[in-house]
Amino acid sequence: MPPADHAGSPVTVEWTLSPWREDPARAALATIAALLLWLLAAWLLAGEHVLSTLMGLAVLVVLAPGLAPTQCRVDGDGVARRVLFTWDRRAWPEIRRARVGVGGLFVSPFARGSRLDRFRGLFLPVPRRAGGAATLLEALRQEVVRHGL
Repeated sequence: MPPADHAGSPVTVEWTLSPWREDPARAALATIAALLLWLLAAWLLAGEHVLSTLMGLAVLVVLAPGLAPTQCRVDGDGVARRVLFTWDRRAWPEIRRARVGVGGLFVSPFARGSRLDRFRGLFLPVPRRAGGAATLLEALRQEVVRHGL
């Protein structure tokens, strides 16, 4: 859970979300979809073992948020989300709009809603099944307000 803010010092809020704990049925569905798409790639590219394996791995990477734990962090530098081996970061000066909702924190480089939000924005999901979700959402609201968003 978030540490206390002492005399305006930067607060770091970190949490991890596991799709298998949050929604096991959806995680299982994502796994089945990945395997079926991999089999489809292998069938369509019969004889091309390397290419079909690469296509299967690409499908797994795309569906990783539904399969692998997501590590999230909000600190004095900005917001960040890690899925598998990659971090996606946004610094506070780059963020023009932030919205804390029931599902988590969404930040965008656009002051108003844009079609590009889904590509340039970043969503940090909050665990819904954990007992401290309300405390976490309040800490995120405080950080957004502290940065004037």
